[in-house]
This record gives sequence, C-alpha cells and structure tokens, in this order.
Amino acid sequence: MYEGITGSLEPSDKSYLQRALADIKEKTGFSEHDLHFIRTGKPLKINNNGVKGLVYPYLFKIITDPKKIKLDSENSEVSFVEPQKINEYQIVPQLKDIIDRVYLPDKIHTGLYELQRDRSSGAIEYTWKSLALLKVATEETPREKFVNLNQTFLYLLNIAHHISVIRPTMSTSIINNVSVILNDAKNFIDTHGSSLDHTAEFQESLSNSIKDYLDSATTVQKRINRNAIQHLFPMFDPNYVYQNTDIVPDYNISILTTSFSSTIYKLLLALCNAVHSSQKPYTLQVTISESRPLNEGALYLAQRLNDYITTNNLRYFPNTKNPRIFITVITDSSVAYYLKTKKVTYCLLGVDRVVGEDGSVVNKMGSACIAMAANYYHEGEVPVFVVTQRDKIGEDEDEINMEENEASEVTSSYVRNVYFEKVDPRLISGYLMEDGLIALEEIRKIWSTYKKARVIFDML
Repeated sequence: MYEGITGSLEPSDKSYLQRALADIKEKTGFSEHDLHFIRTGKPLKINNNGVKGLVYPYLFKIITDPKKIKLDSENSEVSFVEPQKINEYQIVPQLKDIIDRVYLPDKIHTGLYELQRDRSSGAIEYTWKSLALLKVATEETPREKFVNLNQTFLYLLNIAHHISVIRPTMSTSIINNVSVILNDAKNFIDTHGSSLDHTAEFQESLSNSIKDYLDSATTVQKRINRNAIQHLFPMFDPNYVYQNTDIVPDYNISILTTSFSSTIYKLLLALCNAVHSSQKPYTLQVTISESRPLNEGALYLAQRLNDYITTNNLRYFPNTKNPRIFITVITDSSVAYYLKTKKVTYCLLGVDRVVGEDGSVVNKMGSACIAMAANYYHEGEVPVFVVTQRDKIGEDEDEINMEENEASEVTSSYVRNVYFEKVDPRLISGYLMEDGLIALEEIRKIWSTYKKARVIFDML
C-alpha cells in the first residue's frame, strides 16, 4: 500500500513545517536544501477506521536528483506518480483528498506564484487580480472530476482559500469579497440542487458574481472621491456655498502620503482636475515618501501623477507658465523633518487593512511614522485620514509577524525587510469610505457582517 510522507507533531517541534521537513529527511534523506517549499493547505479532517485526526498538507518540489532518495527501514519501494493517476494505486485512505488540498492546476499554480511575487499592485489592484484568477478557475473547472456540484464547489473553495492566503497582510479585501461571492455560489446549489446538469448555470452565476464586483470598482471609487471632496475639500464641491468673511482663505493645499494606493492615486487625479478647473487661485502640493525598498511611492504614484498632469496639461495656471500642481518625492527617513518644517493640509493613507475591532490600520512600513509625526508636531491640526474601501475592514494581525521579504531587495548584506506595520487608531482623524466618513461603531458592524460570510471556509 502506498502513502505519502507523513508524521506526527512532537513536543519539541516549533511548527508543523519543521515536522514536515524532519519527516522528509528521515524517510527520504532529502534535507531542506534539496527542496523548494511551494505551499501548505488548509488542514484536513480525517477519519481512519474511527481514528480521527487533522492533517496539515505541504507541497514541496524536489530540486536535486530524485534518484538520490534513500528510503528508511519502514518503506520498501518508492514511486513518483502523476496526481491524476493516484487512484490507480492502492493508497491509504484520503491520500487523494490530501494531495488535492495543495496540488493545483498549472494555471492556478502560475497565477498564485505571480500574486506572491507582485510588489507593485496596491491592495485593490491586488484584489482585482486575485478575483480574476478565481474567475479563471471557475470557467476552467474540470467537470469530469466531480460527481455533483457540491464537489465542484469544494474544489473552488479550496482554490479560493489559496488565493486568499498567498499574501496574508494584503488578503483582507480578497477574503471578504471571495466569501460573499462563494456564499452566493452555495445559495445557488441550495436553490437549484447539486446535479451536474446545472454546471453551466452554476459557472455562469459564479463568474457573473465576480464580474459584478470587478465592474463595481469604478462606482465605488467615484463615491470615495465624492465623499473625500465633500469632507476634506468642500471648496471643490459643486454644492459648496462660499461664506462672506474677512478671513483670507488659504489657497495652498498640501497633501502628504506614502507608497502606492490605487484609491489614493485616483482621488489625487480627481483633486488635480478640481484644482485646475477652479476659478480661484488654488495650488496643490502632493508630497510622497519614496516607500523603500521598491520605491512604490516614487516609481508608481509620483510617476503616474506626473504623467497624468503632463498629458492633460494640468500643471500650470491657464495661459501661463506658473506652476499650479507640484509633485515631490521625499525619502522615508525625512518624513518627520518634512512635517516639522513644511505646511501640510492633510496626511492621507490608503491602507491594506482596517482592524474591525479597534480601527487600527495595517499599511506599508513608514505609515506610522507619518501619523506619529503629524500628531506630535501639530497636535491634530494636520489630520491623518484613512481613505479606503469598506471591504478592507478585517481581522487583527500580529504585528510581530508582519510580512517580511528578501533582504536582497534592500542590500547584499543581511537586513530585516519588514513590509507592513500597524498605525494606532489614536493617531487617525477619520476613515473615508464609499459610505462617507465612517465612525468606529459602523466599522465594527461592517466587520461583523464580513465575519459571518467568512464562515463559508469552514466547509473545507
């Protein structure tokens, strides 16, 4: 009888991964240097002749000569088997189920790899790419693999799980939207039945749910822009009524932000157009911290803004060469100096997550420095606003274990390259979303709704 490489967690093990590597070494002679870790799957409940347990599946690629394998005394033969042919062998119970948890179709595997390596997309763009991959999985589901739609659904649910966890810090919007979409898919089966005769309708319904989300993104962004204009820049609101006053208005608007957020980028495009169209002599200074190590602030946000205002002739006052819109990049380490010595109207953060319980936010490293410096030097007179979508509201995250990437992105020497950090809610002046300026109580209600939808993953 054939089985995979298995083992049981021992008291001295620090993690399931450590145990998996130890068992591979013991039973094959391969060390971690002979392997490339690909992914782990959601733990699988098993029942072997009344003995219940939980299996943590791992997928590795052998990167050395497979012929070097050295079996231990408990095993007499080894075979390398194509996963789709595994049922042709006499295997231990549920081995095929365990393999299916981690061994995914080539297109999905490639798509997950691209998502894992993506460092240029903001969280919303990242969500679009993730849902596009789920749409591919839906449209190319191999019907012949399943006996009913419930099995089809679990197959897609497993792929959705992998899409959702490939980069945990950026996963909030993905998990929230995927949960809602998959609940709709489950409702379809509950309503129409699980017969494969409904496969085409099921796939179309699920694909349409994904498409509806992707199509709604433009409308959501317009609502965010409108709310931001109304609350932060009311002078550009068409319904704004100027008051007669002796106070001389300040026509110089200065925004400080960091990294690349598609939400902030599109809001700034709207603001650039509003400033340029105003009959009053408003100017706009946008200052962007570079956002090391990959400089998303400089290479993506600043460059795109500069390209846009140049292409659309927005940089100067009409019929003059007097600059009206300025784009400046500063080093991350100079943020405090800049806030101390320069006038700033607002600090804007387009975040990766809003913690549903307390309103703290998770964003690219350097965000907390902006918020702390603004509060320290100006005591609330330079507000720090979070500008984001409601689907970014999610669970808390252990700040000790934030995403950390290769040292080679920074230098050839060893260095810690932590990407994200938390910003304390006491440093945040408000949360602007598609529903307006949102209070913490409303954030908690939204999070409660998403939490209920996420229960769908318990079916795995």
